[in-house]
Amino acid sequence: MQKSDMEKATEKYISAMQKSPEYLRYCEAKAVAKGDEQLWKQLCDYRKKRYEFQNLTSPEELFDRVDAFERDYREWKKNPVVVEFLDAELGFCRLMQENSMRIVEAMQFE
Repeated sequence: MQKSDMEKATEKYISAMQKSPEYLRYCEAKAVAKGDEQLWKQLCDYRKKRYEFQNLTSPEELFDRVDAFERDYREWKKNPVVVEFLDAELGFCRLMQENSMRIVEAMQFE
């Protein structure tokens, strides 16, 4: 069975993303973080809670809840492994968002 042009283009896009500096940095930071099982669990918990704040909190209470949340994690976030992972993750997420937005705009999807 031959692959469609769309499938080929998707595979090429994925390959390019996997070679991007943002993705490679993210993978390296994740590997280091996962090297400490307890730290990795804390990172996963932090990310889950942060996601929930962004998606389940009303705008009126978001600032206060996030402020308190960040205070609770202030010292923990001084760990260089945590800093590097969160920065690398953010960089990769931004790259994915920018690429997605470019596709949406090019397709004139409303």
